[in-house]
Amino acid sequence: QATFSGNGTRAAAAYLYFKNYWQQPTLLLETLSGIKSFQILKQDGKTFWFKTILGKPSQIQKLNLDILGQQVKADFIDVGNPVCVIFSERFDIPWKKIGEQIEYHPMFPSRTNVVFVKPINENEIEVRIWERGVGETSSSGTCSIAAAVSYLNNHNRRGEIAVKAVGGTTIASWDDNDLMCITGKVDLVFCGVFFD
Repeated sequence: QATFSGNGTRAAAAYLYFKNYWQQPTLLLETLSGIKSFQILKQDGKTFWFKTILGKPSQIQKLNLDILGQQVKADFIDVGNPVCVIFSERFDIPWKKIGEQIEYHPMFPSRTNVVFVKPINENEIEVRIWERGVGETSSSGTCSIAAAVSYLNNHNRRGEIAVKAVGGTTIASWDDNDLMCITGKVDLVFCGVFFD
């Protein structure tokens, strides 16, 4: 059970807004990792743009992990979900195999997400994501914000950065008060009904 999903809660906020369960500028959702704030920025039919205020990272730690007989440097960041961040200049490495090994590393008894980060320029990074319990995934809000926080922290700055994943681009920020925010869109595709 995940304590929080950045993309999942953003989708829930869009559904609630679309169904008129809330029409205020801000929605607060309670998650297992605390209360998250969602601000509607724009709506175009069934497409919504939200800014999500995630709170502060509870842990940032430098690690050296023994993976497949090699030392792998990683940043461990808890952003409501545990994430290991690994920087690489390219993605033609066996990142899925490495990601799986890190997910099940004994250092993480509850397992961890893993995000591989390729810097593009000082305002843009590209990521590949290994999600615990899932494997390769095209997008993750918590992995994207962890990648951004790690990049900004390693460059001793705060600010905003574009995070390009296979599933799309989000804007992540980490401010001088340590607050993390992520801005992204939701396309409402369909709604379902559960019957008892």
